[in-house]
Amino acid sequence: MVLACSPVTGDSETTGAIGEASTGDGESTDASTTGGPADPGAIFASSYRVTPARVRSASDGDSLCRQWALRAHPGGVWRPMPGWRSFTAWLSDASSAAVDRARFDGPYARFDGQLVATDLGSLARGELLAPVLLDEHGRGAGHGAWTGTGPGGRATGSDCLGWVSDSPGELGTAGLPWATDAAWAFGPAVACDQALRLYCVGAPGPADHECGDGVVQIPIEDCDGGPGCTACMRDRLVFVTSVAYLPTEIGGVDGADHECARLAREAGRAGWDSTRSWLASGREPAGAAHGLSPGAYVRVDGDRVVASGRDLVAGDGLASPVSLDETGALVSALAWTGAGGIDCDGWTSDDPSAFGGVGMTFAADGRWADAATSACDQRRRLYCIEFAVVE
Repeated sequence: MVLACSPVTGDSETTGAIGEASTGDGESTDASTTGGPADPGAIFASSYRVTPARVRSASDGDSLCRQWALRAHPGGVWRPMPGWRSFTAWLSDASSAAVDRARFDGPYARFDGQLVATDLGSLARGELLAPVLLDEHGRGAGHGAWTGTGPGGRATGSDCLGWVSDSPGELGTAGLPWATDAAWAFGPAVACDQALRLYCVGAPGPADHECGDGVVQIPIEDCDGGPGCTACMRDRLVFVTSVAYLPTEIGGVDGADHECARLAREAGRAGWDSTRSWLASGREPAGAAHGLSPGAYVRVDGDRVVASGRDLVAGDGLASPVSLDETGALVSALAWTGAGGIDCDGWTSDDPSAFGGVGMTFAADGRWADAATSACDQRRRLYCIEFAVVE
């Protein structure tokens, strides 16, 4: 049985596949210690889909949720979710219930501020004011989520053998992120060879650091004021490649990422291991898998390009053009970017009748990344960016 993308009502489990919809410990945290009852906790469906053997247990699911909350990059810029250390997975097994591990009594809201549940009890009973439906980056997350959890936030006993089995002959309870009744968590029983999302819930709280307090709060900060430290993040590098490529030589976004890391490493750049390409493919924007720094971006000569990664995305008013390669040589050329989703058939075509979006290395406005299109039989450069979060 294949479930449609509309909400499913009722309390009983059914067996089937889930399709896309459009669009630690058991301590609890009192609202009075985390910002007061007016401040909701957060709930999201993970952007990642995992098989049960990747989860391993309900408590290991908590660790995954904390990692995802820490690495959130809405709008492409790294911004850890406040209270990220408090996040737990809405996941149950024989030794642990989702409702018992949640650290906050509610209310709970989505990334966009929409209230989902007035309190933990309402969440557990499936009395939702709005569907979960968004991931930690604020994007739509319609695919099902592993829960092993029934009404009341307790284990159903259907948990892929304690979240260790990827066998298609075993089943695990899954939830439907577009549902607003008990089915949000107590939906179908799904074969354990499927990769689904996890639900994550957390308490409100500070971002676990205060810029300028004299302490470098790892991993949230990598500096705490002084030269070269913006928003308590060190300056990061952006450059254009010294090599020009045909689209078929790039190897897609993964190949471009590898090239950027290789060139940065060979040039002796300290951040080479987190340097990736600024290349879009299809509907995936450039850098979609990674998080830009909220701090400044500079060229290899130290000249500032933008004050924040957010400004790099906006492309307005660059202080300097991205016109130096990894060695410091001046480059006046076009660079493949895939802007507008125009990507030489996924960077697989050298056909002169196909096109790819390009930017101009000498532009100091939005044209740095979105200037024109180029026939795919041409060799063009790539842009390389040092990200704060690399997936």
